[in-house]
Amino acid sequence: MPTLPGLDPTYLAARRRPRASVDDISARIRTHLDDHDGYLAFSGGKDSLVALDLALRVEPNLPVVFFDSGLEYPETYEYLHHMQDHWDLQLHVMRPVTPLCRSWLPPACGTTPHKPPPLRICTPC
Repeated sequence: MPTLPGLDPTYLAARRRPRASVDDISARIRTHLDDHDGYLAFSGGKDSLVALDLALRVEPNLPVVFFDSGLEYPETYEYLHHMQDHWDLQLHVMRPVTPLCRSWLPPACGTTPHKPPPLRICTPC
């Protein structure tokens, strides 16, 4: 059975871009932080976690910001507490003035009992 060009491992390997090393990525992060003041936006997802790890290797005191929509699952807040305690993060939680459940959802949905819990880590930047 013939192999399709898109599924041929040799073809795929030839099309793959060279991967940057962790040292190269760390150097790019260092250059960016030297040139710009800022923070790392942390969503709690897998990609965000990798970015956090790489950035904290370069700058352990980098401010980390979580933008709380007010619609997060309770486990997300537990995860944030765990991350802050485990990594000793300089974590700031930013909430909207009007919760998204009131501003974006139809009025019938605005009566949802979903409310974010109070966070001990909530400090405005």
